[in-house]
Amino acid sequence: MRVCELGGVPLPRERMLVAADASLRRKDVDSAMRLYELAGADRERWAKLVDVLTALPDRERQAIEIVDRHLGGEAQPEPPLREATNKAPRQIKAVK
Repeated sequence: MRVCELGGVPLPRERMLVAADASLRRKDVDSAMRLYELAGADRERWAKLVDVLTALPDRERQAIEIVDRHLGGEAQPEPPLREATNKAPRQIKAVK
């Protein structure tokens, strides 16, 4: 990466994408994601990565972040705050 930058040589984008696709087939999602980001992967590749991530345990949040960043997903609106009412908050009593 740095050598290409210093020498003014373009990154080998196609080789990086092929390597990322191979990583994704092996379910090495971290390597695939890094290479896709460096090579500027297209929408179709990002969608495949999201499909693989959602099938893996504990990777759902990462898939949501990828959708937001690379697939143009819109952030979920935050739920509206509860409006203040004239009622006092309900008190919870400790029971022995």
